[in-house]
Amino acid sequence: MYHLQHCGYGYNKSTCQDIVDWFITKYLPRHKLWINIQHRGLKREHAYGFCDIDLQFGDIHRPRDFTIDLQSHMCPILYKVTLIHELIHLRQWVRGQLISRSGRVTWDGIRVSDLDYAVQPHEIEAFDNEWPLYWDYMYDTTGEWYGDE
Repeated sequence: MYHLQHCGYGYNKSTCQDIVDWFITKYLPRHKLWINIQHRGLKREHAYGFCDIDLQFGDIHRPRDFTIDLQSHMCPILYKVTLIHELIHLRQWVRGQLISRSGRVTWDGIRVSDLDYAVQPHEIEAFDNEWPLYWDYMYDTTGEWYGDE
């Protein structure tokens, strides 16, 4: 069971809900999660999205409350791939692959907060899986295979 709240501007509400529902149902069906997705301008941060633990309500050692920030007004395919990318990070937090200790983030025992973004293992995993999961999502929701494009 999960609770989804989304807000902001420049996004399709049903697409947001559909992707989150597909991902959580398929990959994290037994977890009680609170997910807040905010659509806003992220151009100053030079990013399309972020996934963070919401410490206001949650537990840093067993996170179940998350905030995902997404750039508003993305093209539909980029939006879907970016949301899936951030949901992969959410899954990494829930599974305990990503851990925050004393202000430092580790991934499977590797301290990633000191590494350059391009070589952080949790980012590599998310980038490696975002397109295959996008194709799975499209197949599961439309019945048509898009993976060979």
